[in-house]
Amino acid sequence: SQYHNLPLINGQGQQQGSNFKSSDCQFEATPKKVKFSLDIAGAYPKSTEVNHWYRNYLLIRGKSFTITDTYSLKVVKAPSGLHFLSECSIRFDGPGKIILSGADFNLALSYNPNVFDVKTEHINIEDQRIKIIWPNGLQRIRFIYKNISLNGESKIMIKPVKL
Repeated sequence: SQYHNLPLINGQGQQQGSNFKSSDCQFEATPKKVKFSLDIAGAYPKSTEVNHWYRNYLLIRGKSFTITDTYSLKVVKAPSGLHFLSECSIRFDGPGKIILSGADFNLALSYNPNVFDVKTEHINIEDQRIKIIWPNGLQRIRFIYKNISLNGESKIMIKPVKL
């Protein structure tokens, strides 16, 4: 899952297979907003030592998209972080703000710089079937928790912005 839009928990990514799945899924949609949440802890191996990791999405139509992660760990034994892939160009715009630019849009991605160190890297696409979709590759944004505690919450908010 290090190349999916999912957390790295105690140094480990989401696992594949029917034994690894999320739980407590909830969905609600209105004309103004959409909410989706689930506990993704079950999609990770037991060795991550995670009690729960609630991933919550909130879309305020036409205004913002917020990803909130609320977690409880049994131990902290390795780095944890969030990963996002994007075909947009990436520009840091001061502490806690990244500008994502596409062909005809710009988005401001906000995060708490006291919670995360952020690194980016370019991912070349070698698989020809996927390269058709992303011929210029992808950008990977890694939000690494600075001092993750046993219990906590983090937010990433994305909004349209005019430059």
